[in-house]
Amino acid sequence: MALAAEAEDADRALRLYRAAVEAWPQSVPAQVNLASVLQQQGATLEAIQHAFQAVRLNPDSGVARHLYGTLLTAVGNRDEAIRQLREAVRIAPNSATAQIDLAHQLALAGRHDEALAHFRDAMRLRKDWAPPMAGAALLLATHPDPELRDPAAAVRLARRAADLTSRKDAGTLGILATCYTAADQHEEAAAAEKEAAELVAASTTAAPAHAAGLARQYRETRALDP
Repeated sequence: MALAAEAEDADRALRLYRAAVEAWPQSVPAQVNLASVLQQQGATLEAIQHAFQAVRLNPDSGVARHLYGTLLTAVGNRDEAIRQLREAVRIAPNSATAQIDLAHQLALAGRHDEALAHFRDAMRLRKDWAPPMAGAALLLATHPDPELRDPAAAVRLARRAADLTSRKDAGTLGILATCYTAADQHEEAAAAEKEAAELVAASTTAAPAHAAGLARQYRETRALDP
């Protein structure tokens, strides 16, 4: 019953925002709201069209730039996504979510130092938020330049992130395991990996945590130096 009610609410919101865009096509909030609802319903390409319209109507809207950049990542246009997210951060430097979304894309593009700077900005803006801690920890553990790698700091950040999630986030625990491995703490790494695997096995959803996907992609990009 709850799922049916949620679906009905989503359909009602979609009709409402479509009507708003038809009535006020020059309204940035209307375009952004419709794009957001379409994104939630998985209509990514149509959502991109409305987010693009919002950016065109107001290039100085950080919300529109952020949404447009996020949507572009879903279709693999990382270079343009990074450009849009940079603009979002320039316009709204105090948006922790824009900072971390930009950091993720920079990290996946191999721009590790820039990514680390934006993860740190997100941590500064939201001091008890686990995702940027986990992202920064992973970069410090796997930085391609051994001189800039800092496994001890990585472990401290990853432990804090795991504690903030009550050790209930498989992705964060996976990152903690990677950090332990980088610090040659192999028993601790194995224990964290076991915790993560048990959480995934017990999950009622098939989708892994976002951080787990990031950890996998970073590891596929490059392996730790021996």
